[in-house]
Amino acid sequence: MIRVGDLLAGIIQDVRAGTDPGRIGARFHRTIRSAAVQACGQLREEHGIRSVVFSGGVWQNGLLLELTASALREAGFAVYTHQRVPANDGGLALGQAVVAAAKEA
Repeated sequence: MIRVGDLLAGIIQDVRAGTDPGRIGARFHRTIRSAAVQACGQLREEHGIRSVVFSGGVWQNGLLLELTASALREAGFAVYTHQRVPANDGGLALGQAVVAAAKEA
């Protein structure tokens, strides 16, 4: 679980200390990666989930996507990402349409 308050406090502390912005950004990305891997691990333990699908605008961040997907693969997950559909709102809308169509069937 990401404790957003702790994450933001750390960033603020780094900024005030004059930490290089690149280092702050790298820490942020690694924190998000670790939280995602931890959450997926918990879901695997509780529900047997072994596949992860990335979608949505946050996964347009190539660095975050690669860091997280790589870590999840190393942890034994099958990882799927957008290929033909955009990761942003267009992809989300398509996913919502597919779910709605499946519910109507």
